[in-house]
Amino acid sequence: MIRTLIVDDSAIVRAMLKEVMAGDSRFEVIDTVENGQKAISANETQKPDLIIMDINMPIMNGIEATRRIMATSSPAIVAFTTEDVASVGFKCLEAGALEIIKKPDLATMTSEDLKLFCDKLASIAEKIKNNKSYKMLRIPPESTAENKESSEKVSSQKTQRYDILVIGASTGG
Repeated sequence: MIRTLIVDDSAIVRAMLKEVMAGDSRFEVIDTVENGQKAISANETQKPDLIIMDINMPIMNGIEATRRIMATSSPAIVAFTTEDVASVGFKCLEAGALEIIKKPDLATMTSEDLKLFCDKLASIAEKIKNNKSYKMLRIPPESTAENKESSEKVSSQKTQRYDILVIGASTGG
């Protein structure tokens, strides 16, 4: 089972997502929380395989929460947003999200649409969950006074050789 954490400031969206995922035996929704700060805590205690992360939330947004979660663990994080701006998508990916999914209207989706939605989430999570050698390549945080020493250590480390490099882009990429 894919242990799933749902993070969204809308109680209705959390409930609907939980209901959709409860109908798919591949998922176990272990918790639902309403902001990024609670997502960080839930990630530490519950160790989800998949986090569905809203972007615009009070207290701490999904991009910052993703960045902080990925600094200490490597769950599959899918950004779930109503934003239709490329810059938001890029920020999500830079923070460590594996995919950005535009929030669908779950109430009007057909059973086939819901199956495809769950298939996509399961595919993302299973690739990470089953790949024990998975290492998330992280973009070093922006240089600030607080992390300048850390950034210098990262840049002075020996670079790792990769046998393959894949770059993909959709229209406009």
